[in-house]
Amino acid sequence: MSDHSPEHDNDNLTEQPEAEKQQAPTEKKSIPKSTTYDVASDADEAMRRFEAHQQNEALNRDLDARTHQMQNWENMMLRVEVQGGGTPLLLPLSADTVIGRRDPSTETSPELDLTPYGAYQMGISRRHAIIRLQDDVPVLTDLGSRNGTYINGKKLKAHQAVPLKDGDEVRLGKIVMQIYFQTEEDAE
Repeated sequence: MSDHSPEHDNDNLTEQPEAEKQQAPTEKKSIPKSTTYDVASDADEAMRRFEAHQQNEALNRDLDARTHQMQNWENMMLRVEVQGGGTPLLLPLSADTVIGRRDPSTETSPELDLTPYGAYQMGISRRHAIIRLQDDVPVLTDLGSRNGTYINGKKLKAHQAVPLKDGDEVRLGKIVMQIYFQTEEDAE
C-alpha cells in the first residue's frame, strides 16, 4: 500500500489565501442565470448562419447547374410522353414549340401535333399552348385555349408564362403528358 493521502495531491499547487477560499463560492452565486440563455442564443445564431450558408451553397450549385444547362439548350430535345400514347415524341427544343392540333381548313399543324391522340375530342385547341425559351429558361404558356393548360395539376392563366421543369406533368384539355428535356445523345 502506498502512503498516499489527499493532502499530498495538492503539494504542487499554490495555497489560496483563506480570504479567497471564502469568496470563491460567493462569486459562483453571482453568475447570472442568463448565461445559459446567452449560450443558447449564440447557438441559435450559429445554427441560423450555418443554415443560411447551406442554402446559399445549394442555390449556387443550382445556379451553376442551370447555367451549364442554359449553355447547352441548342443541343436539347423535348421528349413528350403522352399518357396512353406509347412511343414518346421527340422534338428539338426550338425558340417556339406550339402545341395543339391540325387545322383542317388551312392544312397547317403545330410543331407538337396532338391530332393522332384524339386532340379534337380531348379538347385541344388548334394553338393550345407554347413552349419557348424565355431568358434561357423553358416556359409553358397557355395561348387562350378553351379547355385550359395545367402544370402538375395547377391551372395556368392565359398568356402567362410559367417555368417548365424536367419531368413536369402537363395537361392540355383532357390529354395528360410528361415533359422531359434530354440531349440529342440521350435520344439515340
